[in-house]
Amino acid sequence: MPTRDVTSPSRSSLPVFLGKRIREARSLRGMRQRQLASVAAIDESILSRYESGALSPSVRRLWALARGLALPVDVLLPPFDLPSPEDRELYAFFRSIWLQPLPVRSAAAAALKGVVLLPVGAAETEGGHHAPRC
Repeated sequence: MPTRDVTSPSRSSLPVFLGKRIREARSLRGMRQRQLASVAAIDESILSRYESGALSPSVRRLWALARGLALPVDVLLPPFDLPSPEDRELYAFFRSIWLQPLPVRSAAAAALKGVVLLPVGAAETEGGHHAPRC
C-alpha cells in the first residue's frame, strides 16, 4: 500500500518523491518499465532515471506516465496538505483507491454511488420532496 505522507517534499527531493510514486504505481499495476515507457511514448532509460530520482519529469511527461498507468496525474504528485484532519483522511483514502486493481476500484465506485448518490425518487418517498433532476 502506498505511503500516505501529507507533507510536501522539498524542491530538491521532488524528483525522488515522483520517482518513488511512479515506480510504486507501475509495480502495483504489474507493469515492467519497458511496458510503461512504450505506453507513455518515452525512452526506457529516461523512465529509469525518473524512477531513480535522478531526473524529474516535465508536466507533459508526468501526464503521459499517469495516462499510461490509467491514473489521475495528481496521484503521482505530492498530496495536498488540507487543513481539516477529516479532509486529509478522505483525500488519502480516495488517492489510495486509484492504486488498487480495477475490480477493487469498480467495487469501491459502486459502493460509494450507493451511499453518496440517492436513487431518483428516494427523496420523494422519504420526505415528500422531489429530488433535483440533472
